[in-house]
Amino acid sequence: MFRHSLQTGRRKGDPTLSLFVSLYVILLAFFIVMNAISNQETARAVAVLESVERAFERPFPPLARTPGFVPPAPHRALDGAFLVDAGELVSPLAGRAPDFPEQGGNQLSIELDAHRLFFENDARLSEQAARFLDSLASLLSGAPAEVRREALFLLGTKGSEGGLALARADRLGRALEAAGAPPGSVGVGIETEARARSVRIRFRAVPVDRDRITFAPEEGGEGA
Repeated sequence: MFRHSLQTGRRKGDPTLSLFVSLYVILLAFFIVMNAISNQETARAVAVLESVERAFERPFPPLARTPGFVPPAPHRALDGAFLVDAGELVSPLAGRAPDFPEQGGNQLSIELDAHRLFFENDARLSEQAARFLDSLASLLSGAPAEVRREALFLLGTKGSEGGLALARADRLGRALEAAGAPPGSVGVGIETEARARSVRIRFRAVPVDRDRITFAPEEGGEGA
C-alpha cells in the first residue's frame, strides 16, 4: 500500500516538472531570439551612423548661399576685393548683408525694393542712389589690368505693365554712363518673372577676354 501511494505521488508530480521545464525552455528561447534581434538592430544603427559620418565628411563644393563679403578662394585670387567692396557699398541700400547665391560664390547678388533707388512712382533717382552710382562707377573703374568688374541691374515687372520699369532702367543706365562707369562693365535690363518694383543687382569679376555685357541704351532705344 505504501509503495502504491509513492508511485502514485510520483506520477502526479511529473506534469508539474514538465511544465517548469517547458516554461524554462520557452523563456530561454525568447531571450535568445531577443538577443539576436537586438544585435541586428545595433549593427544597423552602427551602419547608419557610419554612413552619416561619411556623408558629412565628404568634401562638397561651396553651398548655394554663403553669407558675408569674403568670396571663396578661386575668386578671391581673381579680384576678391571687388566683391568685398561691392558688398559694403550696397549694404546701406539693402539693409542687410548680401549673399553669394550661386555655387562657387563667383558673384554677389542682392535684391532691393525700387524705392531704395528711385522716388515713389517715378523714374527719378534719389540722392542716395546718385551717391551710390558715383561710388560704384569708381569701383568698377579700379579693376586690375587682367580683370573686368561688372554690375548687372535687373528691374522686375511681374504683375505690372512695365512702363515705369523701362523708364527707370533707361535712367539708371544713363546715370552710370554719366558717372564714368567703363564701357562693357554695366548691364541694365528687365526681369519679367521678378516681382514688380524690385531691383536685383549682381556683381562679378571676370577675365578681360570674356564677352562684355551691354552697357546702356542709346537715345530712343530699348533698355540694355
